[in-house]
Formats: sequence, structure tokens, C-alpha cells
Amino acid sequence: MPRARIPTSLCSWSQASRAASAQASTWRTWRAARLTTAAGSDTGAGSWLLPRQIGTPAALRLLYTGDDLGADEAVALGFAAAVHPSDELEKAARELAERIATASPFALARTKQLVLSGAGRTMTDHVVATREALAECFASEDHAEGVAAFLERRPARFTGR
Repeated sequence: MPRARIPTSLCSWSQASRAASAQASTWRTWRAARLTTAAGSDTGAGSWLLPRQIGTPAALRLLYTGDDLGADEAVALGFAAAVHPSDELEKAARELAERIATASPFALARTKQLVLSGAGRTMTDHVVATREALAECFASEDHAEGVAAFLERRPARFTGR
């Protein structure tokens, strides 16, 4: 079966919604050139981002070999969140986006900030940052709206404040 090549920039870089077609494989510019990151073919995305997304051993293998990363392996490594048949990929991405859009933008922003900054913090610093984010969320208009919507058994109408 032929495999479609998709540039990684085509994937949604929203951390939650990275989905791949079952026929997809990623490619990198260093593959054709067979240059190492030390030779300057890597802009930092591969050598900095990949180890954080898929772990150092898998990142090194991909960077050293230039191998394609198929959709199933991408999910197994955590590079993609899900695999869908090609004809269902857009629908699945839209459904996930719609689900996420029902949450509080205020809380989503703080969650994203905590997750993305967590790798660079100690556990103690992360617990402090989490406590601060929770305090901000509990004091937000979105929190009050969420509680009211729950008690009134209706969908919440979050504003991001």
C-alpha cells in the first residue's frame, strides 16, 4: 500500500489534537540530505523537540537514520494522539476540537501552560505553579459559570475570564 507523505507542519501542533491518517508517514528535510544535526541541517525542532515528545532513544534513531515514522508508531511513541482512516481524519479532528471548545478557555490556557512548562521545572516548583493556577481558576468567572451550569443542569457558557 502506498504511504502518503505529509510534512509535519501539516499536522496540527495543538498538543491534544495531533492526529494522523492511517496511511501517513512523517518526513524531515535531513532525510534527503543525510546530514547530521551537528552539520546544521536541524533547526532545533528535531534535536530539541523530538526527545521531549517521543523520548531520547526514539528521537536519536529518527535523527540518525532519517527513517519515516508511520502513523501507528507515531501513536505508540506519543508523537501523534490518534490514528484515523484518511477519509475520517478531518471529521475526527473537528470532533475533538468541538469537545475541547466546550471547556473553559481560562482553565485550558493554564493547563497548557502547566503541561508545557512542567518538563523544565522541579516537582516542587511545579506543585507551586499548579497551586497558583488552581487559585486563579477558582477565582475566575469561568469557575463560577461552571458551578452554576452544573447546579442548573445546563451547558456552561464560558467566556475565558
